[in-house]
Amino acid sequence: MRTTTKLSALLHCCWALSSGFAQNTNRPVFLQPSKDAPGAPAILRWTSDPMAVYSIEYSTTLKTNAWLPAQGNFPAQGTNTWWSDTGSEFSLSPRLSSADPLSPFRFYRLCVERYMSNASPVTATIDNVNEGTILSGLVDVQATGIATQGLSSAKIYVDGDQTGVEAGSSYTFSLETRSYPNGPHRLSVVAQDAGAVESTEETNAATGLGATYGATNIDVMFSNSLSNVRVRYQAFRPDLGQTQNISGVWSAARAWRLDVTPASDLSTVLQSFSGAGTEISVAWDGKDSNGSQITPQLLGYQFYDLGPDSVPQSQGAGSMLAVSQNQTRALPYPISPWQALSAGLTSYFLPPPPMPPVRQNGLYVPWEQVYGPVGPTEVKISAKQQQVFLDAIAARSSRVAVSGAPTTMTQTASGPTFSLFWPIGRLGTMGVLAQGHHPRLGSYPTPSRGPALGNVRMSSGRQYGPWGRLGTPGTIAIDCPIGFAPIGYQVLVNKLDDSCTPADLRKESIGGSNTLKQVNLGLFVGHSVAGKDIELSIGYLQSYVPIYSRSNDSMTFVKSSEMKFGSSSLKWMTFYSCNLLRDSLYRSDGVYDQMKNHSAIPMNSQLHILQAYATEVSVHPDMVAFWTRALSGHTPNPAHHTVLGAWQYVCLQTQPVEAATNANVSRSVYWPECSGDYIYGWGPQTDPSGGGQANLQEDDLRR
Repeated sequence: MRTTTKLSALLHCCWALSSGFAQNTNRPVFLQPSKDAPGAPAILRWTSDPMAVYSIEYSTTLKTNAWLPAQGNFPAQGTNTWWSDTGSEFSLSPRLSSADPLSPFRFYRLCVERYMSNASPVTATIDNVNEGTILSGLVDVQATGIATQGLSSAKIYVDGDQTGVEAGSSYTFSLETRSYPNGPHRLSVVAQDAGAVESTEETNAATGLGATYGATNIDVMFSNSLSNVRVRYQAFRPDLGQTQNISGVWSAARAWRLDVTPASDLSTVLQSFSGAGTEISVAWDGKDSNGSQITPQLLGYQFYDLGPDSVPQSQGAGSMLAVSQNQTRALPYPISPWQALSAGLTSYFLPPPPMPPVRQNGLYVPWEQVYGPVGPTEVKISAKQQQVFLDAIAARSSRVAVSGAPTTMTQTASGPTFSLFWPIGRLGTMGVLAQGHHPRLGSYPTPSRGPALGNVRMSSGRQYGPWGRLGTPGTIAIDCPIGFAPIGYQVLVNKLDDSCTPADLRKESIGGSNTLKQVNLGLFVGHSVAGKDIELSIGYLQSYVPIYSRSNDSMTFVKSSEMKFGSSSLKWMTFYSCNLLRDSLYRSDGVYDQMKNHSAIPMNSQLHILQAYATEVSVHPDMVAFWTRALSGHTPNPAHHTVLGAWQYVCLQTQPVEAATNANVSRSVYWPECSGDYIYGWGPQTDPSGGGQANLQEDDLRR
C-alpha cells in the first residue's frame, strides 16, 4: 500500500506497517488498517506465525497508557492473518465499529499472547465452497476439522470478522453475505482441539497448555442486490439517548422501504421509512409512527425493494431523523476492488480517514490547515484477486448459487428483500460468579461429620480436594458482557476467582449477600460436588460448591441448603458446574431426592427455573456463544429458544455425546407454568401458590 500524498512523519511513524516479528519478543507491533469499502470496518492484515495466538489493542491518542484491548485470544489464520474492527460497544471496554462515522480515528498494535503446542497439529477444510465461488444471500458453509486428540469447536471469519461458531469436528456455518459489501472476501475457518475443553472431574485437572488451532482460507465473491446491511446498535437503547442507524447499499438505484416490526408479527408495522438511490441511511429515535416509545422486545428490520422506477412513499412521521435520498454518483476513482476490476483497473483508492487535530501556537487546529488536504490511498489488487474475479465472471452465467440468489422485487414488494432481528430497550440484566483458580496441590478439609467420624466424602471419592484448576470460567466470565448485551441483557455482576466469595452464594438470613438477587439471570461457573456421606449436623445428603481463597489459602464449602436463589428480579439461575443435582439414576450415591425432600434445592418460590447438571461437566470455552444463540432465537429449532430449551442446547453442544454410561445430563427444576419462559421476559406467569419446595417439579433435558 502506498499513499499518493505526503503525510507527516508523525503519521508514518505511528502507523508503521510490519510484516511480522520474531518469536522471542512480545514487543507490540503497529499495524496500518485499511477499508475495503466505504461504510465497512477497518481491516488489519499481517504476516503471522501459524502457531501464534495474538492480542490486538487500539488507541486514539497514542499515549503510553492509552491503549485498550480490542481482541484477545485471537489465533493465527495461517501465515497471514486478518482481523476486522467491527466494534464491541457492549464489552467491558466499549467502542463503536470502525465503520461508524462517529467512531474516532484509531491506531492499532498487536503482540503475541502465547504460542500453541505443535505436538497435536490441527487441520481445517472448507468442504462445499471452492476458491472463487460467487456467494449470495444466506449461505451454508460446511467445514471439517481433524486433530489427534479430538476437536472442540470451530469458528468462521469473513475478512477477520468472526461470524459463527459450531461444536464438534463437522460444521455447518450459516453465513449471511448481505451483511458485507459486494466484491472479494476471504473466508477463514479456524478449528480448535480438545485442549480448549476442561473437565470438572478432579482427576482431569487443566494442563494449562490451552487449545491448538488449525486454519484454512479461501477467496470468494459476494454478490447481492442489497449488501453491507448494518445497524449501529445490535441491542438498541433509546432510553439512554441512543439513535439507531440502519444502512445498506443497493447494487443499482432503487426505490426502497424499511419497516420496523415486532419479530413475532411481521405484519404489524411500528415505524416505516422510505427513500430512493443506491444507499439506505436511516436514523431512528426508537419511537413508533405515533411518536410513542416502543416497549422492549425483539424487533425485525424489513428491507423492501420497490423497483427502479417507483415513486418513494411518504416518509415516517416524527421518529424519522434522517433518510438518505442519494442517487448514484460518479466518483473520480474506484473505491472498492469490485469497482476497479469491473473497470479493467488493477488499483482502487481508499478515501482519506479523518485526521486528528494538530496543536499550533498553543491551539488545536484542523489537520488540513497545517498540512493541506489528505488524498486517497492507492491499494494495488493482487494477481490472485484479479484471477479470482475473472474466474467468477466467467462462471457467472452457468453457476448455481450456493444458497439464496439475489431477488428483484416488484414495485408492490410482495415480501422483504432482507430482514434483520435485534432487540430494543433494556430487556434484562444478568450476573456471573466464576471460580477456576483452585490450586493444583494441597489438601482442604471437606465438611465435618463430627469429631469422631471425620469429614464428608465427596463425589470424587476423596476426603480432601482440590478439584483441579480451571481456566475456562475466566473465559466465560469475559465473554458474558460481549455475548449477552447484544441480546438486551446488561451484565451487572461479574466476579471471578478471589472476588467471588462464599457470601455471594449464601442467602442473607445466614449472613450471606445473595449477590445475584439484583439481576434477572444468574450464572455460576466452576466446581460443585455431591456428598457421599451424610453430614451429621444436616442429616441428609446434599451438594456443595467449593470456594477457594488465594489470599489465605483456604477452601470454603457452601452447602446447597445455604443457598436460596430467586427474587423479584432473579427468575433464572444456572450452574455450569458438575453434580449440583446429582441423581442416583445416573450416578451412585445420588443426592437430588434427599435435597428435594428436605427443601435443600437452592431456589425459592420466586425463582422460575434452576438449571444444573446431574453429573460431571466438560467446561467449554464457547458456552456463552451457544447459550446466547439459543436464548436469542437464532437456532434452527424453535424448541431451543425458551430458557429450558436453550439450556438443553448448551448441553448438547458442549458436553460429550451422551450414552447409557458416564452420561452428562442437563437437569432443570422449574415451576410448570414457567416452562415456556423466554429470555425477553417471564410474561404473565405468577409465583406458584402454597407449594413450598416439596412441590417442585423437575424435568431432565437430554438426548
